[in-house]
Amino acid sequence: MRALTEAVPPGRPAVLLLTSAHAAPEDEDADAGPWSPALLPPRARPTPDCRLLVLGWRTRPEGSRWHTAEEISEAALRVLDAAPPRDAVLGRVRPWSTRPSA
Repeated sequence: MRALTEAVPPGRPAVLLLTSAHAAPEDEDADAGPWSPALLPPRARPTPDCRLLVLGWRTRPEGSRWHTAEEISEAALRVLDAAPPRDAVLGRVRPWSTRPSA
């Protein structure tokens, strides 16, 4: 991670993709509650200019699915271009019980 963040010129943003595991509830009561990247510990952001994109999943009537590489790339570019800077979640991370199986 250090080598990657050092490769980005100072003052330039980068987007760090985090898996849905970063949003895993600590207990069953938190499964249906709201969640946002603001709940992540400060150490999740390697540099102040780094923006976070947490990869969730997409639910459909036939079941949940992970996002495609194209959907992830499009979301990362939106986060990179966002003004003002912001973190985001692609899809949903709650309720955790709707998470697709591996």
